[in-house]
Amino acid sequence: MEELSASVCSAESVANAERSLNPIDGAAHLVTQILMEGWAECVFLLDASWCILYANQAVQARLGFSPSKPLGLSFDSLFTVPIRKRDVCRDRTMEQRAMLIIPNGGTCPVSLTLQSFPNDKVLVTLRDIKEQVEGERHNRSQMAYYKALFENTPCGVVTFDDRFTIIETNQTLRRMLGYADRHLYQRALKDIFESPIQDEVTAWQVGAEQQGRFYREMEATLRKRDGRAIFAHGVVTLLPDRQKTGTFGIVILKDITGRREAELRAAQQHQLNDRLLRESAAMIGMLDRDGRIVMVNPAVERASGYKSSELIGKSIWDCGLVDPSEEPMARNRMRQIFEGAERVTGISRARTKSGELRIMKIHNTATRDDQGQVENIIITAVDVTEENRLQQLMMETVEHEQARIGHDLHDGVGQLLTGIGVMTESLAGDLSGSQKTAASRIFDLVQQAILHVRQLSRCMSPTALEDRDLATSLLLLAETLRSSLRISCQTKLDTTLKVEDRSASGHLFRIAQEAANNAIRHGRPQKVCITLRADDSSHGVLEIFNDGVPFECPPAQVTQGIGLRVMKHRAGLIHAEFSINRPPDGGLSVICRFPLASSAKIDHPKPNTEPTY
Repeated sequence: MEELSASVCSAESVANAERSLNPIDGAAHLVTQILMEGWAECVFLLDASWCILYANQAVQARLGFSPSKPLGLSFDSLFTVPIRKRDVCRDRTMEQRAMLIIPNGGTCPVSLTLQSFPNDKVLVTLRDIKEQVEGERHNRSQMAYYKALFENTPCGVVTFDDRFTIIETNQTLRRMLGYADRHLYQRALKDIFESPIQDEVTAWQVGAEQQGRFYREMEATLRKRDGRAIFAHGVVTLLPDRQKTGTFGIVILKDITGRREAELRAAQQHQLNDRLLRESAAMIGMLDRDGRIVMVNPAVERASGYKSSELIGKSIWDCGLVDPSEEPMARNRMRQIFEGAERVTGISRARTKSGELRIMKIHNTATRDDQGQVENIIITAVDVTEENRLQQLMMETVEHEQARIGHDLHDGVGQLLTGIGVMTESLAGDLSGSQKTAASRIFDLVQQAILHVRQLSRCMSPTALEDRDLATSLLLLAETLRSSLRISCQTKLDTTLKVEDRSASGHLFRIAQEAANNAIRHGRPQKVCITLRADDSSHGVLEIFNDGVPFECPPAQVTQGIGLRVMKHRAGLIHAEFSINRPPDGGLSVICRFPLASSAKIDHPKPNTEPTY
């Protein structure tokens, strides 16, 4: 009964409202009712006190109210905040938003359209705008995000209209150019560029017209407020208006002045390095980790007779540059580089394309990655063939001069001393007493002097080397040390080991002699041991050990002392490896590892009157 009464009340209210609004015939009232009930939006009719007189079916369908429930209620009671009424006046439509309280206790944003009617009545149309509000909130969030991105990006950003007039700039661009915001607004876009960009702008316009949307990257020079220029990388985007009223564009600019300057310095340095590489008299080559040639400079081509195309891509061992006898030592130098050595030097023998032997001073270094692993090996070589020949000639001259002095000592001073000894011995026979004793003492001193002269002449001119092999010469050296210096000298000599080249044999003897003399002068040893043995089928080892006081001698300091420098130089002349070791049990060892047989023979190239490079 209550629901029936409510329905009757609602119908009567609507009928009365319709009559008061527009007293027309019943057909018109029926049409009005049908339109009100079928309207998709919620419709309310309010009286002068803003009480609800009528609510259409959409109120029930959309807001969850029954048709009769809102009737008689204050319209403000449906909302969290009362509706603004003072803005509603005759013949005027007013819109506002409010939060509707729905029956389940929640709220919903709605849009109200209020229209004043005669007899102080108000017609209200209510529309659910929840999705619209969510969309607006999302849009505001996006706008805030893009605004923050626009202002805080590390790149400069400028927007412009279809006349290429600046609309907005971010603070990064203003700092970049030294302007305040008001200085750039409504200025022409071209004003911030150093070089004219009219042709560029024309290309933008054509691209936008043809493609509908235009995108382009470029590098440009910008003009700062103080007149200075900076380099920038730019990204231009044009978005034509769909209504064809103009074009909106944006340019993103990144300052690349530092990068451009660094690139310019790098290019200049590269050009300098390239010029040095090409004009250098030193031969420079680069190998990969597998020993293949990656690059050679023109000096290699001039010195070797090979073209770079004949070498690049080939293994250093198979290209013909390295003399076969040098391969073990060359591989050893590369192994030291892979084991971490910063720089390895040595003397090597190379062959030209015509087969001519050249003596090279080699320096091996490496380029390494972040983990310290070898990426490439750089080989720098200087042709010391003529220098080597002159040094060998000088060494031979010194040897001959020493031999001459030794012969002079033996044949000249030795003969005189022998005569003095004979005369002294004869004189002692004619004397007596203290005079006889004094004469006998003089005779003994003369005999000692004769012995020293013979030993000195023998060391300066070891005649044994001319007629005997290296092992026999070393035996003679050991005997000399024992007899003249009263030092225990042991020998461990492989008498089957033969050194075919007499010059190489002589250098090895001199190395042993110098090592023994150095030990006696500086180490004060009790024992010296000379060892000659085979290391493998192609190399022999000469070692001179003494148990005296050792000394620190890193590889980099081997050439500091005169004696060490001479020994290392002699080893280099015969392509031997020279080293100094300190055995764990104490003492010091001088070690020379030298090639045997034909590989040990010093094949000195003939003097070349033509410049090598």
